[in-house]
Amino acid sequence: RRFSTRCLAPRSQSVLVSRSKLASDRLWSVGQVALKGVNVRGVRILHKDVAVVPSPSGLPSQHIVTRQAGATSLFVGQQWIQPGERVFLHTHPVEEALMFLRGTGEAVLDGETVLIEPGSSLYIPPGVPHGFRNTGADEMHVLIVFPTPEFAETTLLESQAAPGP
Repeated sequence: RRFSTRCLAPRSQSVLVSRSKLASDRLWSVGQVALKGVNVRGVRILHKDVAVVPSPSGLPSQHIVTRQAGATSLFVGQQWIQPGERVFLHTHPVEEALMFLRGTGEAVLDGETVLIEPGSSLYIPPGVPHGFRNTGADEMHVLIVFPTPEFAETTLLESQAAPGP
């Protein structure tokens, strides 16, 4: 996958970065200039330029802040869940934070059901079984955060045929 993003280089110089980063070298191609080992101050990512990919539950998601954008210990993504859809019960070996921006529903955290709505968030410790579903009439929009530069390893605990959130 290839995308372009705006990179803020040293001295606040704004340059367009075309990602041809070599994972082992931290080499970025910036126009005609290659920067190796440069302390990049940040990257602007346009969500419209990021591919929508299926989540482990098969729902549309975007992996926004990842290793490909230069992150070393952070993942930020977003997901959309239509009315009646759900994220299957699963676990991760790392902690996770979910922020619900739109939609209503319910989540299961280690066997306990809790309500979710815009303005609510969930903190999920490593290894805790969790899942959620959209019980409302509108699309649910969720922000996903992991302390890893990629979507965290996911172990599904149920199949599509299982009932409940």
